[in-house]
Amino acid sequence: MKWLFFFEEDIVPENDLLMQEVYTLERGLRVEFLGIQLDELWSFVGNKKNKQWVWFALNPANRQIIAFHVGGRGAKDTQLSHDKIPIFFRENASFFSDYWQAYVNIFAEEEHFGIGKDSGLTAYIERFNCTIR
Repeated sequence: MKWLFFFEEDIVPENDLLMQEVYTLERGLRVEFLGIQLDELWSFVGNKKNKQWVWFALNPANRQIIAFHVGGRGAKDTQLSHDKIPIFFRENASFFSDYWQAYVNIFAEEEHFGIGKDSGLTAYIERFNCTIR
């Protein structure tokens, strides 16, 4: 099952307040259950010159880490991280991350949304990373 995503202005007339509210509620549910949060953090092994990046994909519906990868921060490791995400999510979910260019190069444009931290759409993964630190 593939979900279709539309821009709000494409389906909700500007002056239709009821439809705007319904669309906002539906969008909120879709993001909550099908909006996987992505982020990465760095640490080191042995000494600070040996940096390692830990990539996480989190399902906000149950706060479960659905995939992780340890490696570098380049395109190769972004692809390896992407490949570890279960196929169900890769085919049906949208992905929310920061504006890191590596994500843009790996995820399809219609599946990935680069967003700021103030949006709240990466709040769980950001909190998880703070707990790990």
